[in-house]
Amino acid sequence: MDLDRVILPTPAESERIVRTMASATDQEFRETWTLDQAAEFLRRCDYDCTPGVLLRFISRGYVSEPPGGRWTALHLHCASASLEGRRRWLSAPSRHDAKKSEARLQIESAQAQGIPVFHDLENSSLEDLLIQFVQTDQRQLREVLYEAVRAKMDQLGFVEE
Repeated sequence: MDLDRVILPTPAESERIVRTMASATDQEFRETWTLDQAAEFLRRCDYDCTPGVLLRFISRGYVSEPPGGRWTALHLHCASASLEGRRRWLSAPSRHDAKKSEARLQIESAQAQGIPVFHDLENSSLEDLLIQFVQTDQRQLREVLYEAVRAKMDQLGFVEE
């Protein structure tokens, strides 16, 4: 990634956004959070987040390492943007449901009922699914294929917590 082209939010902008997130989820705004508190804050904002996810985001450069392990509003804002961009939302019901594809919502519903989602996933390789993904112009089919690719990656041990 070309970091010269990345526009980082200002601390004041991040504070405003994180205060809004805190208010919307009945959480306390703090000047700083520990790693565990940051993960819990984001989880209560309906993001699928754990301390391990945040540590992985730091190691990959999605979020800068908080000095002294103290997460600020800027760190939380960047972490939430990273979670958002990776569709790391908690299952329905979630405040993010309106952003989810119909395929994702149907998968979450089936999983909640204990119904298997992809019955023949073992018959397709990851390459097969990716080829289908790039060959279709139909958004709804791409969304289903995206979910199938994620399921296949999970089956192969590639999907992270």
